[in-house]
Amino acid sequence: MIKTWKRARLQKQESPLKQQHTAPSNFGPTRACIPASFKGAYSQSRCCTADSTVAYSPKKIRRLRVPYPKLLLTCALCVAAPHLSAAVIFMDDFERSNSSTVGPEWEEVERDSSDVAIYNNQLRMRDQSGDAVDAAVINDVDISSFQNLTLSFDWRATSNTESSDTLYLGWFTRGETEQPSSWVSIWTQALGGSDYLSESISLSAASNPLAQLAFWIDVSSATETVYLDNILLEGDPLTSNVEVPPLTGATVAVPEPSSSLLLLGGLIGLMHRRQRGNTPPG
Repeated sequence: MIKTWKRARLQKQESPLKQQHTAPSNFGPTRACIPASFKGAYSQSRCCTADSTVAYSPKKIRRLRVPYPKLLLTCALCVAAPHLSAAVIFMDDFERSNSSTVGPEWEEVERDSSDVAIYNNQLRMRDQSGDAVDAAVINDVDISSFQNLTLSFDWRATSNTESSDTLYLGWFTRGETEQPSSWVSIWTQALGGSDYLSESISLSAASNPLAQLAFWIDVSSATETVYLDNILLEGDPLTSNVEVPPLTGATVAVPEPSSSLLLLGGLIGLMHRRQRGNTPPG
């Protein structure tokens, strides 16, 4: 009787943790078995059975689903990434040796051969020609496949420039047989001497598809000079509905980027709902 009483008392004093690790002979419908290879992450809650498997309660099993919302978020960001940042169309930082030739991407308009040049890793424009455009650079970059254009650049003017001198950004259209060339400004800046300043300008497509992006100056003396640097043109690629003839002969429209962004919102909402569903009851 004494031994039996002591054995019963010892069983009552067993810790809850030890009781948790005691595997019952028959698992009910509220428990499940996971292969032993999973036991590392949940070693304190496993219950070993005779067939070397590890048993988990439904609360522990639900935790295995937590990585799926992260996977959904990753997929959503992959879908939306092409539409969250603009594409670089053209850039030039003029990091090259001094030269009277700016580069193959640029066409020069100048009075003397050195009025438009690379000087100390900058683009230089200077001199007074008597025309409305004293010196200019023209870039024949193709923007026909882009929208929402943004042009950023740095500029400075020498101290001898005046407020009546002007720096222009705009579109140049080359003249044909009976039509002269035209310069249409979209941004102007009065000079008067300055340190380097940075600009970021939203561009609308030119009305003439043959127009070319250009910078030019209108100054009053040969030594008045403007320097440009770090020119960067960005834009969003154009997309349109493309009709794909399926086997049935009907037309299917390929979704535009806005549809992909809607998909992003749906995936994030699904992720949030799944996380709420996986939260263990308090």
